[in-house]
Amino acid sequence: MNKIFELIENALNKPIQYGRNKDKLTPPYIVYLGDGVKKIEADNSVYSSKNNYRLELYFEKKDEKIENTIENILNENEYPWEKSEDIFISEENIFEIIYNI
Repeated sequence: MNKIFELIENALNKPIQYGRNKDKLTPPYIVYLGDGVKKIEADNSVYSSKNNYRLELYFEKKDEKIENTIENILNENEYPWEKSEDIFISEENIFEIIYNI
């Protein structure tokens, strides 16, 4: 597991799982997925690359403390991030927020 996810898991005291097998998890919970690679290249060479991740926070009740904890950890560790709006998934009767990091 990437260090940043370990920090978030420890701060929230909730498991973070890789992938889509979320059936066994109780909200609020977090899953993450690889989301490609960001790279800088020139002169037919890659000068640097960084794995991108999609962190998905699922919840039934809004808890801004969880969101703030995630965002503070990302900021403190210099991870640029983008955050979606609250997305309601009607089939599961749950909300989701997506962080792209």
